[in-house]
Amino acid sequence: MTESLEGGRALIIPRCFELSLFMKSDWRVGSGSGQPGSTDSLVRRDTVGLPYVPAKTMTGMWRDACERLAFGLDNGIIGDWSRWVDVLFGDQPSLAEEAVVAAPRASMVSIRPLRLPKPLRDALNDRPQVAAALKFVKPGIKVNPATGTALDDHLRFEEMVRGGTVLEGRC
Repeated sequence: MTESLEGGRALIIPRCFELSLFMKSDWRVGSGSGQPGSTDSLVRRDTVGLPYVPAKTMTGMWRDACERLAFGLDNGIIGDWSRWVDVLFGDQPSLAEEAVVAAPRASMVSIRPLRLPKPLRDALNDRPQVAAALKFVKPGIKVNPATGTALDDHLRFEEMVRGGTVLEGRC
C-alpha cells in the first residue's frame, strides 16, 4: 500500500489489485498459428491448454483506451493527459519522431495474464471434454477490402472461445 495526502486526508492506494474480465460475446486472442487442413487460426492457450489473455495484450488494450481518452481530454493535442499515459505505461521509443537519447521510461503498470478462475481451471483439468467445449470453430470468409465482397475460394475457419467467459488476473 502507498499513502499520500489529498486535501489534508490520507489516501491509501493499493499496490496490487485483482482484475476480472467478463467476455460478453464470443472472443479470441489468436495464437498466430493454425492446424493445416482444419483450422486457419487457433486461440492462444496457456501451459495447460486453456484459453487466456496474455499480459501484453491486456496492457495494450488498456493503453490504447487511455490514449484515446487522454487525447480527448487534451482537446486533440498531445498535452498533460497524454503525457500521463506515458508515465503510467512507459515510453514508446519506436514511435518517437526524433532520435531517442535517454533510456525509455519503464511502465508503472504491471498487468499479469488473465486466466480462467483457479477453481474452474482445476475442475476442467480432470474433464478434458468439458474443457474442449469452451472453444468452437467458426467458419468465415475473406473479404475484398476494396469491394467489400467475399472472395471466391477463401473459406476459412477460426477457433473462438464462448461468450460468458470470466478471466481473472492481478495488476
